[in-house]
Amino acid sequence: MDKGLTVLMAVHNGSPYLRMAIDSILQQTFHDFCFLIVDDASTDDSREIVGSYDDPRIELMCLESNLGQTGALNVGLRHASTPWIARMDADDYSSATRFQEQMGVLESDHSLKCVGTNAWTFNDDPAVVEGEILKPDNPDGIMQELLRGSPIIHGTIIINKDALLEVGAYNESYRYANDVELFDLPVATIRPFNTYGPRQSARAVIPAIITQSLTDSQVNLGSLEPTRDFTFVADTVNGFIQVAESIEAIGQVTNIGSGSEISIGDLAKSILELVGKKDLPIICENQRIRPDQSEVQRLYADTGKARRTLDWRTEHTLEEGLIQTIEWIRNNLERYRNGTYAV
Repeated sequence: MDKGLTVLMAVHNGSPYLRMAIDSILQQTFHDFCFLIVDDASTDDSREIVGSYDDPRIELMCLESNLGQTGALNVGLRHASTPWIARMDADDYSSATRFQEQMGVLESDHSLKCVGTNAWTFNDDPAVVEGEILKPDNPDGIMQELLRGSPIIHGTIIINKDALLEVGAYNESYRYANDVELFDLPVATIRPFNTYGPRQSARAVIPAIITQSLTDSQVNLGSLEPTRDFTFVADTVNGFIQVAESIEAIGQVTNIGSGSEISIGDLAKSILELVGKKDLPIICENQRIRPDQSEVQRLYADTGKARRTLDWRTEHTLEEGLIQTIEWIRNNLERYRNGTYAV
């Protein structure tokens, strides 16, 4: 019967623990595998240790130049002829039923392409447990773990060879940490709308209005008719955090905005009212008017998805955010170049 599993190990000067690792594989209760060991130009007795075994399942490939673990694994991966690849490091130890349990899971669910295990840590004797490394065993837990790192212990996996080759095998930019890019990183797209708040550059319209209202005899702006959806910075940050922590947001585009709009002219009037200079003239200045082809006349967010999937909404009204922004700029006017049109 053709073997369906190749155990793939790369070793470079691994003699201290190599025999223990090999023995743990040969003692598996699942017997139907090939054991491919790629020696990555070792200068110790690693090759001799492998050669001392008389087991037809073992195949030793010897590289004459050191490629690093990642390169050596790719050599072995492309040499293997079985549909499944089990990873094993030269300083690890596998419990006797590992392959039997993993292959049983794969046989029971043909949709799976990769199965890992939990692990225990030890110093020299694998029978003396020092600690445990536990990984999630459900889809939600796996997706959450992907936000922090790898949800699977790479040295424990059995993976479909074609699936691994389909994603480009191991990325050899990583000489040792060969699983860094192996598992998909979940991506969520955020579309923030006109964030404003303390410390914002004078290039933005709200600081431009505030600084002029505090220091000048008039407020010079471009077009007064376009509308925008202004979102206070604390609300935007909270939206980013909630998207990052949400399983439902993965693969989605989420608008982060107030869901309301105000014209630039009315915004200026609101700011002047809050500053206490409501009679200050607001001038539409030609040099500040954008070309017709680059101006967006109306821009506001549909926040329905953020409310439904994240239960997110802004916590600051426009007035509350403007008050905080005005107060900060008032106390930090030296950071702004008064009388200068910031482009």
